Parts: sequence; C-alpha cells; structure tokens
Amino acid sequence: MAFTPRHPPHLSPKAGKHAHNAVVLPLVPDQNGGIDFSRVCNVADPIDVPPPDQLQLALERTYLAHERTMMAWVRTATSLIAFGFTLYKTFYYLHQNDPVKHPEQPLGARVFGILMILIGMVTLALAAWQHRQQMKQLRVHYTNAPFSLALVVTVLIGVLGMVAIAATVFTE
Repeated sequence: MAFTPRHPPHLSPKAGKHAHNAVVLPLVPDQNGGIDFSRVCNVADPIDVPPPDQLQLALERTYLAHERTMMAWVRTATSLIAFGFTLYKTFYYLHQNDPVKHPEQPLGARVFGILMILIGMVTLALAAWQHRQQMKQLRVHYTNAPFSLALVVTVLIGVLGMVAIAATVFTE
C-alpha cells in the first residue's frame, strides 16, 4: 500500500482566516495507508469539556501540599544527616593526622556528628509518620490519590542515614 497524503482541512486554500487556530492531534494512518485528518480541530470551535470539579481540584491541591511538606522535611533531615557525617569525618581526619593536636574528647565532634545524624533520622521518621497519617485522612475523600513519591524518597534517605550511622559508629 502506497502512502497517499491528503491535504488537511486547515492547510487547504479554502481554510479561511481561522487556519492559524487549528490544532493537529496525533495523526493515525487509515486502512488505505493515508492519514486520517478527521482528528484536526479548530481552537476557535467550542469544545464540550465539563468544568473542573472544585472538590476534586481542592483535594489535588491538598495532596500536593502534603507532598511539598514531606519533601521539605526530607531536605531538612538530609541536611542534618549530611552535616553530622561531614562534621564527624572532618574531625576524624584531623585526629588521624595529628592525634596530639586534636585529641579524642568524650563529647567531641564524633559524638556531636552522630547526634546530628540521629536527629536527622528521627526527624525523617516523624515526618514520614505524620505524612502517612495525613494521606490516610485524605484518602477518605480522595480515593484515587496517587502513590506518594515523597515517601519513596524518604525511605531512600532513611537508608542513607542508616549507612551514615553505621559508618560513624563502627569506625575505629
């Protein structure tokens, strides 16, 4: 079957002054191998689209607000974990290079770094719990709410925090 293009209505010489308003939807070949231009619509033509449901839009906005809040908590926890780990490693390196000048202290940088990581982990756990509670409450009204990608990121950062704790606690 040979491809036989036909001129779409909005490109024909008879299209008139509204030819620039035409929208071309994805074109699909018909049975004869040609292109079906029946899927071309004019933007100036009224389209029968129902107005958006205000309750649905409000629920979607609320869902997205919960996601943004969770991601803000993830950023905060990530900062605490990263700062604690960096603080620990910096002072660990200084102690390894010159133990006399930088002696090990009972409440020194190692303990402070571990505390920062633990605070970040607790923050992350509490934020995840709060987010889960809010999502449960929201799903009562918004049953088709999508799966929370913020919780996936939370779990990944939690694993990163556990690795940071292991790297600080089990280092000599």
